[in-house]
Amino acid sequence: MIFISTGCLKGKNSRFTKDIFDVLETYAKLGIDNIELGACHEHPRNLQKLFDYRMRRNARFIIHTHFPAANPPIMMNFASQNDRLLKKTIAVAKNAVELSNMIDSEVYGIHGGFLTDFNTDLHALSEKTTREKAFKTLQHSIGEVCDSASKYGIKIAVENMHEGDSLLFNKIEDFRELFKRVSAKNLYVLLD
Repeated sequence: MIFISTGCLKGKNSRFTKDIFDVLETYAKLGIDNIELGACHEHPRNLQKLFDYRMRRNARFIIHTHFPAANPPIMMNFASQNDRLLKKTIAVAKNAVELSNMIDSEVYGIHGGFLTDFNTDLHALSEKTTREKAFKTLQHSIGEVCDSASKYGIKIAVENMHEGDSLLFNKIEDFRELFKRVSAKNLYVLLD
């Protein structure tokens, strides 16, 4: 099954269309009903509109990363060495798992983590950590999210990333290491 991300539409004044409901309106006109709710939108004020849309269109949703967006927005990092950001990342993910359950989504896709914390403009906020420290943190944080999702039968899919010296999961070895450390039956790979 192919899902189209809500992050595909350029905004009028920004890289992405910020209002999720503007995107859904466009997708409805195009007959697109398998939709990945992306991470690039403002926090929707009324999730009931999302449930109503789903029922009216018989749409299928999956969630990607931090949808609905945290308020204020953050750049989630499951490998963060900053306890506050890591706790916020896990909380946002668990919220997304709960929403996934409410919309009958079988998959929640995430960016696995970074060696550096970033702000939402992708500027580094911290020094780079080592891969070993990052994977020790990932083992706990992604494991915790997998545990939370398993009670609903939801799969956690870690997305591959593009090249970059602060990015994880841009090499097959990172996935091998993750699956060696996290033995959750609901842990998968999201190929983008």
